[in-house]
Amino acid sequence: MEESDEIEEMFKGPGLNGVLAARLYIILILLSILIFTYFHSFFVDNLLLPLAQKEQTSSWLLNVIVFLFSGFNLTILIRLILNRYRPSAKEYLPYVIAWIFYFSFRFSVSDKLTFDSPAGIPNGTFSYYDWIMVSTLPFLIVLFISIKDFFKPRNPFLGTENYFIEDIPLESNYVDEIGFDQLVNNLYVSIISDYYKKSFTVGIVSPWGSGKSSFIAALKRKINVTQGSNVITVEFHPYLNHSSEDVISEFFSILSHEMSKYSGKISSQITEYSDKLIRLYKNGEIDGILKKAKFRFDDKSMHELYTDIDDALRQISKPVVVYIDDLDRLSAQEILNVLKLIRNTANFANTVFVIAYDKSYVIKSLDNENVPDSGRYLDKFFQLEVFLPQIEVQKLKFKFLDLINMKKESDITPFVKIRVEEALNDPKCLFDRYVHNFRDVKRFYNQFIFEERILRSEIDLVDLLNFIFLKSKYPKFLQFLLNKQKEIFLFENYIVSLKPHEDYDSRITYLLKDEEQSIAKELNLEPIEVDLLLETLRSLFGEDVTDISAISIKRQPVFNRMLRLKYGSHDLSEIEFQDILRNSVSNEQITERLIELRDSHKLELLLDRMSYFITEDIIETFQIIRIYLILFDSYEDYRIGTNYILQPLSKIIHSKFIVDENANDYQDDFHQFIRENIFGNNLTLSSQLELLRQLWISKSENKLWNFSEEEIYKISQSLMKALLEEYSKEREIDYLFFRGYHALKGVVISDQKLSLKTELNKEVVTLLQTNETALFGFCRMILDPDSIGNLYRLSDVVDEIFESKKSFAQFVKNLEISFVGKPEFEKFLFLQSLTRFSHSIKFVFRNFSPRASEYIESQNPRRIEYLKEQESRILQIFFKVDVNIKVLENNTEFKKLINTSHSEFLEYEGSNYLYVANSNEDHRDFLYRILGVMMQIISASTKYVEGEVPAELINNTVYYNQKPVVELVSCQPDVSINTKN
Repeated sequence: MEESDEIEEMFKGPGLNGVLAARLYIILILLSILIFTYFHSFFVDNLLLPLAQKEQTSSWLLNVIVFLFSGFNLTILIRLILNRYRPSAKEYLPYVIAWIFYFSFRFSVSDKLTFDSPAGIPNGTFSYYDWIMVSTLPFLIVLFISIKDFFKPRNPFLGTENYFIEDIPLESNYVDEIGFDQLVNNLYVSIISDYYKKSFTVGIVSPWGSGKSSFIAALKRKINVTQGSNVITVEFHPYLNHSSEDVISEFFSILSHEMSKYSGKISSQITEYSDKLIRLYKNGEIDGILKKAKFRFDDKSMHELYTDIDDALRQISKPVVVYIDDLDRLSAQEILNVLKLIRNTANFANTVFVIAYDKSYVIKSLDNENVPDSGRYLDKFFQLEVFLPQIEVQKLKFKFLDLINMKKESDITPFVKIRVEEALNDPKCLFDRYVHNFRDVKRFYNQFIFEERILRSEIDLVDLLNFIFLKSKYPKFLQFLLNKQKEIFLFENYIVSLKPHEDYDSRITYLLKDEEQSIAKELNLEPIEVDLLLETLRSLFGEDVTDISAISIKRQPVFNRMLRLKYGSHDLSEIEFQDILRNSVSNEQITERLIELRDSHKLELLLDRMSYFITEDIIETFQIIRIYLILFDSYEDYRIGTNYILQPLSKIIHSKFIVDENANDYQDDFHQFIRENIFGNNLTLSSQLELLRQLWISKSENKLWNFSEEEIYKISQSLMKALLEEYSKEREIDYLFFRGYHALKGVVISDQKLSLKTELNKEVVTLLQTNETALFGFCRMILDPDSIGNLYRLSDVVDEIFESKKSFAQFVKNLEISFVGKPEFEKFLFLQSLTRFSHSIKFVFRNFSPRASEYIESQNPRRIEYLKEQESRILQIFFKVDVNIKVLENNTEFKKLINTSHSEFLEYEGSNYLYVANSNEDHRDFLYRILGVMMQIISASTKYVEGEVPAELINNTVYYNQKPVVELVSCQPDVSINTKN
């Protein structure tokens, strides 16, 4: 930004342009000087003296003024020091006024102003206005010290060489390279020598990026240098505006500003004209604007204003040249707004519009707006079109090489510069097909510099150039290529080539040109784009596979890196990948490499590389599988999710050993590899069982990796034996056991109707009958908590092993072996039996700890505390009832008591039970009342016989005639009462 522009920016404010605001501030400062010069005596006698009598020790008003000014001054000072802040004109104004005030009064009437000085300073030597000036001294000192910085460029990088090239119009020394001189000269002569009664519109026409902006810059420069103030120049950028009102306002604001240099009157007229146009647009009355009547009785009509402006322009007798660039950046409606502006509202005398645009784009946009015969419609607005010549390809190459050769050796070595020139001249390089103008050169140069800096000679430069062209022009196709690579390419001996097709030269040609496939339509490609795309693919992956260099994109490692678009200094290098792929023989070596990659944060990059790695080498395939298996076996240590391992593992096995047409050639080797590395001793039992589970549940998709059901059954039997052996020792049954059980139970041989579950259940039951530790762990594991610790039910896995929960309860009851807490567990099973195992039972274990509750306790402590509080409100009671149940059911008082509770009469082994759950009342009081009510009911319903003992409550049991008729079986929590009533 120029210094003058910065000054103007300082004065900009809402509703005012920069120059007008600057002038107002200058006028304000001059008025301040005038007032203080001629009226200071009035202020002293009528304002200051009354506030500053000698007998007055202080002035609150002046104290406030000093406080506010000091605070403002301190704020500006801090910003000056810390941020190299440049104060605006608004912020300078208080200082200017203060200095004027000081010098006006200090040396003229100081003897009259004898304020008391601040503490520590003799009276009469230091006054309030002295304090104001002293407070400004730091500001002045800092401003003086830093003033040299105000003349330095604000940008600390200014003057240094940019790494990339900006997309800006070419400088003057490049104009001759394009060949615009003759066209510029011809147009220049017409503009400065011709006179037009109305506006004259010149179109600068060429495709996108062909130098239109550079042409306008050259024309403007020539006019300014040779004509100076003889030509009024207006630069208008409509793409910065978003509505019709914005376009009008901005255009006439710029025009008014330029005209103000020659006529203040015409500037005001243009502003008024613009305001009325905007009001008409807002009211939807823009049609026929020059015939509109006045807005108010004292206003001029639109036509009168237009005529006045037109006459004034004739009197100024200077051509007005309006430059409008990038019309082809606008939408169709915005284009129409600009066209209406130049041929309707701004159709002034001797005004030349020079407009740059891509004609094909503008016509297409107007067609989309349903403008009839858009080509002829556009021609109405332009009296002359200057068609820029197509730039020769050789010039574009020279320009690209010039940019490369200008780079420092630290950025591009001389060797690489030579290779770039050789690559551009290689017949396989498609520079001529993709680069058509200097803008293309800049974009291509920037992309090349960026990628070459990363790759550093890891890919052939011709391949790199062509691949940059491919991905820049066809980004959607690149994703298609990534997803369909096995369908499009052949991978043989690390060489990548296009897969042939019987009717076309390649499979990709068929996919792009066959109408039924509609791939070209899906990617929105025109026929000419399809041809260029196929030419690019042939150049990169054609049939010529002789003498392929190690850095050719036809080499599979290079191909994989480029196709993924993930490369850089932080990436997994080819050396690192090949090291783990080929040089790591044993599992220990692979594990060591994986740990190194994990610690260097490259493990995810390895997974990503392997997911796209395609090889025909069976040894490399086995190595990839081994890496996945080792990662899966310790996925928690490597801090990765199992889905990042299992999915690609299944994918590579499926593609290589199931659907590959050559799969039968190495099936035996594959099966042997699986037996050794998955179902052998290389993986933990837990990993083997999980892989078996994944294999079996997706068998319709993975085809059991081409194993037969009999083979998988035998493998499963071995795993079952290993699993049971683990727990035949002194080891509690835990989560691994049940994961293994669920992995094994579904394995069957369909033809023989043989299920491993039957055999597995028998072995599990035998284990539990003979091993106290295993039994103890099993019982702890099968208690499922209901949200929180003390509400449990039996897990459904019991039904799978023992056919029913009832059978399991009987199994435990009949066991000859025991374990810690077995009586508690049996009582729990008994209560569950009473409910037919239909819902959870509240039960506090004293000597027996369910495993699930331990897990829950390790979760969110605050959540657990809340749930425990809720659980403590629940009272669950079981009564054994030896009376007529109907008597209780029909009693009104009893029904009223349990109305707010859940109650249920149960029958078990010939006895009746009552189950009650309550959470609304005091536990002990509720238990006492329900026992008392049942005692009263029994007493009332029994006919007294002399000699019989009436109903009484003793230790939680209702007795009648000394026999228990209502007995408390369980109360959770234990609030039982031991009272005789």
